[in-house]
Amino acid sequence: MNKKVSKALAAVLSAAMAASAFAMSTSASFAAPNISISVDPIEVSLTTESTNYDLDGANPAVVESGTVAANQQIEDAIKAKIDDQNATVTFNSTVEDWTSSNEKLATIDSDGVVTIEDKSITTRQEVTFTKTVKVNISNYENGKHDPNKGGTTTAEVKVSVTAAIYPTDAVLVLPVNSSDENYYRGYEGIPDSNVTVSVNEPAKFGVYTLSTSKNKYALFTKDTTSAYTFSAEDSDVTIDSTSGEVEAQDADNVKLGSTVITAENATTGEEAQSASITVEDTYLFGSSDAVSGVTVDDSYGQETKTMIGDYNVTGMDVIVDGSETLKLEKTDAKAVLGNISGAGKVEIQAGTVGDIDVDGTVSIGEPSSASTGDKAATVGNVVADGAVTITGSDEAEGPAVTVGNVTGSGDVTVTAKDTTKNGQTVGAGDVTVGNIVAKGAVELSAGENINTMSLGSVSGVEGNYTDCPYPATLEVSQGTFNLGDLLYFGSVTIGKDANVTAGDIDTGVKTDSGDGCAESASALTVEGRLTVDSIKVNTVSQGDGTIIAPVNSVEVTGTTLATGTTLLVEDARVGDILYTSTESNDNMFLMPGVTAMESEDSGLNIYTYTVTGLEFRGVLMEQTGTVEVGTAGTTLSLVKIPFTTDLPEGVTIEWKASKDSVTLTPSADGLSCAVAATGYTENNIGDSNNVTVTASLYKDGKPYSELDTQYASTSVDLTLTNAAPEAPANPFSVVVTNAEGEEITCAADGSTVITVPQSMAFNFAISSEETQPFDYTVGDGSIGGTNTNTVWNGTSGSYQIYAAGAVGAQTGVYVNGIKIFTLEVGDRPFESDTTINMDLKVGQKYQFEITLDDPTADFTFKTADGAALSTSYNPDTYPAENGKYYCSVTAQQAGRDIGVYCEIDGKTYKIFTAHTIA
Repeated sequence: MNKKVSKALAAVLSAAMAASAFAMSTSASFAAPNISISVDPIEVSLTTESTNYDLDGANPAVVESGTVAANQQIEDAIKAKIDDQNATVTFNSTVEDWTSSNEKLATIDSDGVVTIEDKSITTRQEVTFTKTVKVNISNYENGKHDPNKGGTTTAEVKVSVTAAIYPTDAVLVLPVNSSDENYYRGYEGIPDSNVTVSVNEPAKFGVYTLSTSKNKYALFTKDTTSAYTFSAEDSDVTIDSTSGEVEAQDADNVKLGSTVITAENATTGEEAQSASITVEDTYLFGSSDAVSGVTVDDSYGQETKTMIGDYNVTGMDVIVDGSETLKLEKTDAKAVLGNISGAGKVEIQAGTVGDIDVDGTVSIGEPSSASTGDKAATVGNVVADGAVTITGSDEAEGPAVTVGNVTGSGDVTVTAKDTTKNGQTVGAGDVTVGNIVAKGAVELSAGENINTMSLGSVSGVEGNYTDCPYPATLEVSQGTFNLGDLLYFGSVTIGKDANVTAGDIDTGVKTDSGDGCAESASALTVEGRLTVDSIKVNTVSQGDGTIIAPVNSVEVTGTTLATGTTLLVEDARVGDILYTSTESNDNMFLMPGVTAMESEDSGLNIYTYTVTGLEFRGVLMEQTGTVEVGTAGTTLSLVKIPFTTDLPEGVTIEWKASKDSVTLTPSADGLSCAVAATGYTENNIGDSNNVTVTASLYKDGKPYSELDTQYASTSVDLTLTNAAPEAPANPFSVVVTNAEGEEITCAADGSTVITVPQSMAFNFAISSEETQPFDYTVGDGSIGGTNTNTVWNGTSGSYQIYAAGAVGAQTGVYVNGIKIFTLEVGDRPFESDTTINMDLKVGQKYQFEITLDDPTADFTFKTADGAALSTSYNPDTYPAENGKYYCSVTAQQAGRDIGVYCEIDGKTYKIFTAHTIA
């Protein structure tokens, strides 16, 4: 087909196609969908006396004349099937009469009357009655987001009733109904003889006598005479023989699985039909004996345990009561839980948990630099009816927050942060989240300069036209994101400090009056930059940001005034469509360098804005925010405004940097520039790692003035990250003394690696020829520790470096931000069963085990103060031929922190510290 048609012919074709599409959509809205559905069975209790029980007319009625079931589940199931809660469902006719799954037990006639055939039933029997009915469905929406309602169709619904048939006057053991322990009504369903509880949850059983009159449902009346004695089949389950109360599990001896509960009449010896209790490997947080929170037990070198009260719930699923909040605080960072469910709230500041599915709110992250230890938070998938808040660490390169997919009925807020380290902007803790689906407001905010947030897809919830605009909203307040399609959001807002790349945006537009849509809510607001594949929106709100979109990809369906928003159409050429609108408004967007013509689509009130002229107006930096430049360098790029224009003759682009710590190599046309770093300081002295690069337009050696001011030059901020290091001159001389007494002179460039055995300290002397300030620190305090022997006097001093981290870990050692050497944690020639610090009461004795790598080595152990913390040993194992020693310390004085050391072949190693208490 020839793609080049005349404008007149194109207009005729466009109008014809639009009219045809309108006609097709109108007729399609009344087409009957093919619906066939089976609903979940209704449950009812009957007895052998329930002859002539009427399923159609009794309670629960399945079908009544003119309406669908009195039980709402049938109507709900149909509306869920067509996904339209506003449809009208009415009874039409019966397609197939009732049938019985076991006619030897019970039969049913066409009117729904049940007759019990087997009168000799001695235990509960079940039979299912089934029929198929036809219902009318009217005023439904045919297809997602279709404003044309009023369709009518019919649907076949398969209805079933499961009946439990009991012998009349049967006596049963049943779990006591917490809402009303005296009776069960049959129309509330079939009583379940099994109760399922958590390990810490008690239960209660009662004896119930079943009675009924003809044509009525069964009634279970609780025996209150205490004539029955209760017992459990398993002796490990404790049940009160009189009250039927089962105690909660012993924390140290949890009995999982099912146990039969029986009851016997103490006078007649008659046994009631038994019940059972099933104990799941779960913990109920908020039950009558629950404690206030979670603690982590990792004392004395034992296995780390997650504790709630006396229960070790490590890896266990937890059910949170609706009145409770389950919290893992920063100090519980080593906590490990299974899945969390229930009606309550959850707050995970640190630790590891499985999936979360609760009715309340969920808060994840927010570890603070004020706490110690590994504070990472790791969570599986999250489903919550309340708000979900995910917040990253504010520490430089801090602990990560990792969450699976998030599904929220309320708001979902995700925040990542950046911060400064040694004067340089760096990322804080990483925030990783899977796919997000929300019905409320989704708010995203990354660091101002560095984005440490990683997301999957982000979406609202698809709904019907009566949900228009869609209830979910999206706001990106800060950061650079690539978010894919942004579907089913009633509004999308891009903040002034945000740069978002997206696929298709469809906010759920308003297309006619009287449909219940809030026109103002279906809106797009851009204060920052939005690069997008397509936009369909009712309103573009005022915002001075920039939208970058392809040709003919922006559709505005409602009233929009002048917005102040810039629209840059990437590949626009003369004759191309810029955007369409249902309102005549040729100044809706700022379109620098573009002249557009308005034309109305014949009879449809759709206005098209077509390019009639293009004029070069400047350039725009493609990169935004802060760009990192590492050892490999980077390349900056410009786009022309408009994109498809050429630089005017004689106009050139000049690139400049605010500092000489980078070199710039522009391309031949000047539209790109390679950037390489030449200098870098680790502590970013004087913002030396921060550089601004600017591209400006010149003609005849002067700034080109015939342009829009904001596009005559454009700039971007850079930060250097370990690129081409040029450390400041090191004025210090450093000599480290190792364990053998050897002196090691450190290289001036800080490249020397000093290996210090784990828990040992080395001394070093430091001096300078000229007077210097002195700030002594390590890069990572969890790997190395510092101490002072003699204080810096301006030109010299003596200090210690202590190896505290894992074997093989390294960290830099710095003075005034200058690396003087690297500490590496070395292995030590023994193993200890105790490595962490502990509390000891006065008089308390603690034994620990030391195993030497070389059993023949000389060994002794000691404390820093033998009067406050005395030592002893087992004479039978001291010395030990196999190198294994059992050593003991006893607290003698309170309020002291005393180191415990061992000496092997003349070298001293610290084992742990004991804090003595009264």
